[in-house]
Amino acid sequence: MANLAKLFKLAGVTVRQDLEKLEGDGMILMEHGGAKLKYNEDQVRSLLLSHQQHLDKKALIAAGAWNLTKLAVALSWMLASPPPK
Repeated sequence: MANLAKLFKLAGVTVRQDLEKLEGDGMILMEHGGAKLKYNEDQVRSLLLSHQQHLDKKALIAAGAWNLTKLAVALSWMLASPPPK
């Protein structure tokens, strides 16, 4: 816990309280000197399925974001370049 407190610049009591809450919620298992993630098959399945849903919509959003990025780069080049003589 001391390493986590130092890493996140928190008080040890804060880390301990947060870990106790996570353990109470069934997310981790506390052990002497630390904690580890509790394997929960339902959580894993939920995460895996959420990435596979709405792939067509996600592809459209990604394509739109890519087009906006290209437009922003083109505009920034145009605005940064000196005007033609």
